Amino acid sequence: MLVGFMGTGKTTVGALVAERLGWSFVDTDALVKVATGMSVAEIFATQGEVAFRALEREACREASARQHVVISVGGGAVMDPENRRALEASGMLVLLTCERDRLIERLEESVRRGERPLLTGDIGKRIDTLAASRAQVYGSIAMKVDTTRLTPEEVVEILVRDCNPLLS
Repeated sequence: MLVGFMGTGKTTVGALVAERLGWSFVDTDALVKVATGMSVAEIFATQGEVAFRALEREACREASARQHVVISVGGGAVMDPENRRALEASGMLVLLTCERDRLIERLEESVRRGERPLLTGDIGKRIDTLAASRAQVYGSIAMKVDTTRLTPEEVVEILVRDCNPLLS
């Protein structure tokens, strides 16, 4: 189960790890989009964050009920204790991290396209605020991989090497 801030590589790495293991890959944001027919940004704009978090909770429950699956969740999903319990019950949590300046580089274009509703305005300040609000929960996750200077393939190698015995 890959968790962490947006832009750390959860979706990209998750799909690659799943392929490597011969497992399924599920991105909870994609489950929400399929269920609603709307993007995360559209849900935030029309229904608000509270509605999105309820949809995300259902997506986490659904994904966690599957077996032999690599799950990528949105950056705020593990802030909800119910989501965290469901995810931990189905496998090992791995926090992907990335340095702030690199996150800004990775996220600038998607913010410009309106795909990151939590980062509107000053991206750096929003990242700082969100990171601070999530620091305690993120810090409690034992397995961490810093993706700042790694390719997705290098992150996959680390995950398969360090987590594979725990994945089966």
